[in-house]
Parts: sequence; structure tokens; C-alpha cells
Amino acid sequence: MSTNTSHILEGLSQNDSLSVFVKWAFKEGEDKKHPELMEVGKDIVQKCGGLPLAIRTLGSSLFLKFDIEEWKFVKDSEIWNLPQQDDGILPAIKLSYDQLPSYLKRCFACFSLFEKGIFYTHLHVSGFWDALGFLPTPRKGESSGDIAKLLLHELWSRSFLQEFVDAGGGCGFELHDLVHDLALYVARDDFQLLNFQCENIRANVRHLSVPENDMLGQISIPTGLRSIVFPEEANNKPFLDTCLSRCKYLRLLQISDSRYKNLPRSIGKLKHLRCLNLLANRQLERLPDSVCKLQNLQTLNLYGCENLQELPNGIGNLIILKELYITTKQSNFPKELANLSSLEFLAFSYCDNLMISFDGIQFPKLKVLSFVSCGNLKSLPFHFISNIECLLIEDCKMVILSKGDDNNQIPNLKLKLLSFNSMPQIVTFPQWFQGCANTLHSLVIVDCENLEELPNWFSTAISLKNISILNCPKLLSLPEDVHHLKNLECLEMKGCPELYRRYQTKFGQDWYKISHIKVVVVELEV
Repeated sequence: MSTNTSHILEGLSQNDSLSVFVKWAFKEGEDKKHPELMEVGKDIVQKCGGLPLAIRTLGSSLFLKFDIEEWKFVKDSEIWNLPQQDDGILPAIKLSYDQLPSYLKRCFACFSLFEKGIFYTHLHVSGFWDALGFLPTPRKGESSGDIAKLLLHELWSRSFLQEFVDAGGGCGFELHDLVHDLALYVARDDFQLLNFQCENIRANVRHLSVPENDMLGQISIPTGLRSIVFPEEANNKPFLDTCLSRCKYLRLLQISDSRYKNLPRSIGKLKHLRCLNLLANRQLERLPDSVCKLQNLQTLNLYGCENLQELPNGIGNLIILKELYITTKQSNFPKELANLSSLEFLAFSYCDNLMISFDGIQFPKLKVLSFVSCGNLKSLPFHFISNIECLLIEDCKMVILSKGDDNNQIPNLKLKLLSFNSMPQIVTFPQWFQGCANTLHSLVIVDCENLEELPNWFSTAISLKNISILNCPKLLSLPEDVHHLKNLECLEMKGCPELYRRYQTKFGQDWYKISHIKVVVVELEV
């Protein structure tokens, strides 16, 4: 960008490379107990060429493996002889992939249909993996979301995911560019992400993503597809009709941010469909009632369908539905929702007319409950709260958190994640939240401009690991006994002037109370 001499970036030195490798391949100090492994490790590091991602990924793949033959196999693999220019795949990362168990390999291959640089949550992938039959069978008391979180943890521990965040009830991540390239490489037999250089869809493809709307009129859809991801702003009605009539074995159909105002009735003939993702179809006005004939449907995502007038008649027939995201203009929801006894995730977003209290409706397996921008929502369905693990409320300015006259603690709460965003009506926390003191893992409070205090019982939250407080200018302090939170690992406070003054790193008067926490971020501005 200027006439200055350019600086040629180089890889890590051999010593720094070995230091990174040891950090990920051994527990602290354990490398000294295995000098024979270290000798092999030096050769492995040499072959990584100073590339940090390659070193970290290979080190992670060898963590807790002490069989020297496994280490020698990595060192002597023929993959090192492949030219790095071959599809841009680093041999070291490909080696780590080859060591994944089979159930992780097929889950990893799905990332080839995802985008780079986007922050995803486990909910983005759990419905995807579940629809395609990639998830192991849950044990009693487990949900498909629980299994997905475990698999994502395993991929993260092997350094295939970055920016990983564990919030107790959920987790999130991003895909490194090189990891995404690897997913494209290893998934090329079954998965295909079309681009303008692709002349044809491969005959054996089972999972297809079409990133550009202009391509829809140029391709012929194979009948054996199991999943298809439409491009944003899709508006080719003949292509949609053809897709629904030809692809009788679809398990996943994703049509996000399209220009379709309605969907064909023929969608009800997709008897194998498990995931219907209609995210952000702002022009969609109605769903055909035939959607409710999809007896195998597990995920129905209507998030952001702001012009959708109402849910289709017969939605209670979707008895194995696990995830339901609702955006609609209707105010009273059908009582047949009570039939959805398998529901694990329920989210209401931009439902400005939502006012009901869900009396008489129980969801025994519900774990996540979310309300976003529901302008007329005034109270919470407290009979759901005792079973759920995640409660998220954002921009619901009329909702009252207290239980009226009965403001006592709800016994046996299981809440792990509690998130409040853009809720100026919150001044303090109702007493009933104390029931989650033994289970709460993560607390997120954002743009609660009138919040004045946090309850003292927070200092007894023995499982609390993450606290994030952003833009709460009237909050004067943390609970007096915050130093008792020995398990707290991450504390973030931004846009809270008084908290900044009191807890500023090393200089605040109460810094000593939080200095034991591994990660502390205290900033005056967000």
C-alpha cells in the first residue's frame, strides 16, 4: 500500500514450532516423561514448515497417545510427499483428518456446505447432522443437540474449529479457511459446492449447495439428492417445482432469504424430509398445510419470515419435531402445539402479536426457550422454566420477569445459560432465579440500561464459568463476594463506567476480587 520495502512473512522458528507442538500434544510437563516421543515429534514439526495451524492440529491429534508407532506413522506418512499446491490442502491437516474416527469424518464433511468466516452455534449443525443421520443414537436423557455439542467439542480439541465458545447450554465456533478447504477436499465424493467453474453436477453427489441464484436455471438436478441448499435471493419457481418433484429422497431442504412468497403443495410429498430450513424468507406469506404431512420432520425453521401470516393447519401432526423456530404475525397459537411432545428447542422471533401464556401446553423434553423482538409479550411461560437449560430473551420490552404475587424461587431449576439483551425494564433480578444457583454456567447481560444490581446469590453459583456484561451503565458493582466464584473462567465487562472504575485491571479498587479469573476483559467502551 506504499513505497516502503515489503516484509516477507515466514513461518515459526524450529524452537517456537516445537514449543507450540508440545503445548498441544502433551499435558504440562508430560513431554519430559517421553523423550522417545519427543525425538519423533521434532521430525514431525520439521515437516510442518513453521505453519502454526498445521503444528497445532497435528499436536492435538496426538494428544494422550503414547504409542510410538502411532507417532512414527504420522512422521513417515506418504501424505507428506503430496505437493502443498494440490487443492491448497496442507498435508499436516489432512493427516489429522485421516486420524479422525469415522463418525467425526462424515460430520466434518458437512462443513463443505457451510461458509467461511461465519460464527455458527451447535444448533446450526445439530439439525443438519441429525437430518442426514450422522449423529450417534442419544442415550437416555440426551438430546441430538447434546450429541452435537460433544462432537463439536471433540473437533475443537483436535484444532479443527476456532473461536470456540462454550456457554454451558450451547457452544459456537468459526471455520478456519484452511479447514474449510480441507472439508471441500475430503467431501468431494458425496458433497458438492457449485461454482461457476463447475460444468456439471457429479452423478454420485448426495448433498448439493448452490451459492448463486443465476445458476438455478443452468443445472439439472440429480434424483438421488439427500440435501440441497438454495442460494440467497432464490426466485426461480420452475427450479423449485422441479427440485421438489424429482428429489423424492431429500432429508434436508434449505431455502434461506429467498424471494418466494409461497411454497408448492408438493413439498408435502417429501416423506423422508427431516429438516426444512426457511430462515429469513421475508417475502414468504403462507406455508401450505401439506407441510404438516411431513411425518419425519425434526427441524422447522421459520426464523425471520416476517410476513408469514400464520402457522400451517395441522402442525400438531409433526409429533417428532425437535426444533421449531417461529416468526409469524398471528397472536394466538393453535392448542395442537401441545402435541409436539418431542420438542427440544423452541424460539419465537419478531412475533409482535405474541401475547399468550401457553396455558395447558407442556413440552417435557424442552431444553432451549428463546424470545427475540416479541414486542407485546408480557409474561413468561413459567411452567416451562423448571425443565429448560437455556433461556434467552432479547428486545422484549414489555415482558415482566417477576411472577407477580408468587415471586418465590422455582425449585429444581436446570438453567445453564441465561441471556438478557436490550431489556430496559430490568432493574434487578427476581428472586426465583436463585433456583439455578447450582447449575448456571453462563450469564450474558447486554444493553440493560436500567440494571442497578446483581443479586448476592450470584456469588454462590458454584458452576458459573462465564459472565459477560455489556452496556449496563447503571450497574455499580459486582456482588460483594464475587471472589468466592472459584470456577469462574471468563469475565467480560464493557460499557459499564462504574464497573470499569472499580475493576480495572491492576488499578481498580476491587481488582483483587477478580484477579484469580483466567480471562478478564474490562473496557470502558464496547
